Amino acid sequence: FFPLLLIALSVAARVFGKNLAFEMGDLDQAERLYAETAVRTDDPGLVSFNRGVLSLRREQFREAELHFRRALEDSLIPESRKGRAWYNLGNALLKQAGDSAPRLRSAVGCYENALDAIPEGEPLRDDARHNLELAKLLWAKANAKSPRPNSPDEEPPERQPTPRKE
Repeated sequence: FFPLLLIALSVAARVFGKNLAFEMGDLDQAERLYAETAVRTDDPGLVSFNRGVLSLRREQFREAELHFRRALEDSLIPESRKGRAWYNLGNALLKQAGDSAPRLRSAVGCYENALDAIPEGEPLRDDARHNLELAKLLWAKANAKSPRPNSPDEEPPERQPTPRKE
C-alpha cells in the first residue's frame, strides 16, 4: 500500500509542477515538462490539450490548433475536457482566420461543438456563446467578399460526422 501511495504522490507532484510552471508564466519550463510527460503518459489527450493551452498563451495559433485537434482525437476524452478543447480550437482558428471564410466557418463549428459539450451553468458557455456570435459575424462579412460564398445552413467541417475508420 505504502509504495503505491508514494507513486501516486510522485505523479501528482509532477502534474502540479507542470501546471505550476505554466501558471507562474514559466512557459519554457512548462513546455519541457509537458514534452517529458508526453513520452510516459497514459493520457496523451491531456498532454495535447495542455500543450495547446500553452501554445495559445504563446500566440502560436497553428501549433495550438494541431494540439487541440490531437486532444479531440482521443476516444477517451472526458466531456469536461472535450468542451474546453472545442472552445480553444475555435479560438485558435479565429485568431488565424483573417478574412478566410472557410476558417471562420470552422471556428463557428468548433464553438457550436463546445456549446454541445459544456454543461449549462458553466461560465465557459457564456464565452463560447459570445465567441460563436463574433465568429458568425466575421464569417458573414468574409463570406460576402468571397467569390464562392457558402450557405449559412451548410455544416462546417467540424460539425459533420467523423467517418469511421475500418
